[in-house]
Amino acid sequence: MSLPNVFIIGSQKSSSTMIQSALSSHKDCYTEHAENQFFEDQEYDCKRIDMLEQKFSNIDASIRVLKRPTLLTRPSAIDRIKLHVPNAKFIVVLRDPVSRAISAYYHYMRYNLIPHEDIEVGLNNILDNYHEDKSGVASEILEYGLYGRYLNIWLDSFDKEKFLVFRTEEFGKDSEVAFKRLFEFLEIDNVEVPILNDKKKNIGIYNTLPLTMARLASRVKVSVHGEGHYTKRRKSSLVTAPIWYPLERLAFFIESKNQKKECSDFLKRRLADFYLEDQKITNDLFQQTVVHRT
Repeated sequence: MSLPNVFIIGSQKSSSTMIQSALSSHKDCYTEHAENQFFEDQEYDCKRIDMLEQKFSNIDASIRVLKRPTLLTRPSAIDRIKLHVPNAKFIVVLRDPVSRAISAYYHYMRYNLIPHEDIEVGLNNILDNYHEDKSGVASEILEYGLYGRYLNIWLDSFDKEKFLVFRTEEFGKDSEVAFKRLFEFLEIDNVEVPILNDKKKNIGIYNTLPLTMARLASRVKVSVHGEGHYTKRRKSSLVTAPIWYPLERLAFFIESKNQKKECSDFLKRRLADFYLEDQKITNDLFQQTVVHRT
């Protein structure tokens, strides 16, 4: 059965797309271009595993990668992966949870998952209401940064040796050591380090005008699906491309001409306090500093 045997499970907004792109350049790796929500689908049926198998059929590569960063916070997916791929390996890329939450807030605004509201108002409101409403879309912005909470759940079902955890900054300018660890973990040849192309990053938009334009483009371009709020291109997106494509490109151009909008130290301190205990849990799990404030 041809199924993915390596999963990039997190974290959201932590450069997992770049890692996927780098792996796709290795002769022994195959990575599915689109994210696949099979294991977290609300209508999951174990008998439909052949639908996933078809996507990885006729693949000669020994390493078959499925990237889905929201899997980290989807405990329902753990038993499903254990059933179908009991010897799976997992790659986890963790980013400072404070900067990740800020990035996620703008990402959710861009895709119209939350109202277009100044971060000083909107994210402070989410912090204020988190304990009263953990099931809402907005709460995911905070929830996805609770790495220790969810890694603990995964480690109840899979051995720690099955996980390779990185800090996002390890894939910066001096990434050779990180890639060597990655290839050793996957038991494939240590080849020349791929050039990480900025175009493979999910570039953020932070300023008001380009964000407004990107939100309009998203309304035409994508729809949102499932528990993980997976964005998928509408069937009509090719027809409507003359509308959304130039609008999206112009939004990125304007953003590139402006400085990134910064949030207040007060908000950053609130976020740091929110994640403090979970950061300790994460670091203790792997007996090293895998998460720290940048």
